[in-house]
Amino acid sequence: MHVQKDEGMETYGMRMYTDPRGEAYEQVIGLAIRNSEYFVLGEKIPADVVRGHYTSVLDALEPYLVKTIVIQGDNRDELTQIRNTYRSNAFYTAGTYYFYRCCEESGNLLKQMANRLSDWIYPSLPEDLCFLKEGGGDYLYSVVHEHMYGMEVTEEEAIELMDRITGLFLELKSHRNLDRLLDDAIKHKTDWLYISGHGLTELPERIRELTEMRDMEIFEQDLYRLPEGLFKLSKLERLRIMTADLESIPYQ
Repeated sequence: MHVQKDEGMETYGMRMYTDPRGEAYEQVIGLAIRNSEYFVLGEKIPADVVRGHYTSVLDALEPYLVKTIVIQGDNRDELTQIRNTYRSNAFYTAGTYYFYRCCEESGNLLKQMANRLSDWIYPSLPEDLCFLKEGGGDYLYSVVHEHMYGMEVTEEEAIELMDRITGLFLELKSHRNLDRLLDDAIKHKTDWLYISGHGLTELPERIRELTEMRDMEIFEQDLYRLPEGLFKLSKLERLRIMTADLESIPYQ
């Protein structure tokens, strides 16, 4: 199911290249629970659509439910007002939104119910897990249909968290340096990467070290040569290259 995003939607905080998974997901959930007042899950299906099996998830979380907000599809003013009130990426379309109290017990349920943020999507689970700070604003947000994830942290905090949590891969200003970008991409075993604006004529051979890569986009105007290592990435499913004059593709 595709959800139409509101045209006025803004994203806040520092973006992630991709969402953390496995142990990194659990650590990030623990961090968000400690730094947030509520977490929010959305149910954005039409009223006449049958719910998925995630009703058991809503039942399990029921003891921690604080409030519910329903935004009607034809009420754009209400949507804008709620988004501005909470300053959150959670509210970008009509639906039913559930606010849950952040505590160790509710956090443990979130860790058990999913393996990564992108798991929070219909029909498997209620959608777009977001954490709201006391007084409003996201600490952590996800808009799964748009592959958008982020945290409200400073550059310094992001660097410290990335040092501590392998698998949390945030976009840093220092990633304008390709070597630093690749260092972090390799360390955090990212499965998605966008390379652009580095003035490259060829990709470094160490690209082969991105062993978990599934989806890569490269936008380099002067790129003309690709390393053989790029085609040794066994998990790569999608490769998009935008350049002016590619010399050749290595024979495999």
